[in-house]
Amino acid sequence: MKYALCLFPAFLYAITASAQTAEYELYKRSADSCGQSVMLYRDGTFYTTGGCKGAGESSVGQWRQVQDTVFFRSGNPENVKVIQSLTAFTTPGDSLSVVILASCGKNISQSTALSWELPDGGRDPMLISPEGKILITNPPSEGRLLLSVMGQDIRLPSDVANNFVIRLNIPAEWASAREWCRMSRFCLLRKEGRLEMPGIISAVYDQHTHQ
Repeated sequence: MKYALCLFPAFLYAITASAQTAEYELYKRSADSCGQSVMLYRDGTFYTTGGCKGAGESSVGQWRQVQDTVFFRSGNPENVKVIQSLTAFTTPGDSLSVVILASCGKNISQSTALSWELPDGGRDPMLISPEGKILITNPPSEGRLLLSVMGQDIRLPSDVANNFVIRLNIPAEWASAREWCRMSRFCLLRKEGRLEMPGIISAVYDQHTHQ
């Protein structure tokens, strides 16, 4: 999968959580900015998402701070190890059941892209049960389960079991993103609870919180 370079918006972001109380700090633009946001994780990784006119794209990489300047270096999503663990077992019946968990253990089955890949390359979508599982009743005799995440297509061994619990090695926000890009290196000033592009005068944006 090819990734286009995406330009980082030259605007100001407002901090929404402190590193002491959350696994990441969230910087978010105001309501008229197409949902653009930046997450700075404690382990030195970052995640950006958002965009206008249906062109929302996400990017991940490494960040480091020198004095009041944060330097960002984007990485290739295809190089990220997505699966942390996979548990497969068999129960009576003709249905397939899949539960997908984020790295924190949260059930994110409803926000991931899982399908049944047909021999001709077509894909049938899966159904979501009230219990938060992904189900396919009476699956075709040919084909296999396909999990698409971070630009990677991961095929599951559906011929050896009919129940799967997949724990991902990434946060929930990354798993639900559909479009990815690789940004060129950039830097932002970090001061007074804000991130801003050097040399750009911008308005202050509203603060937000995350769970």
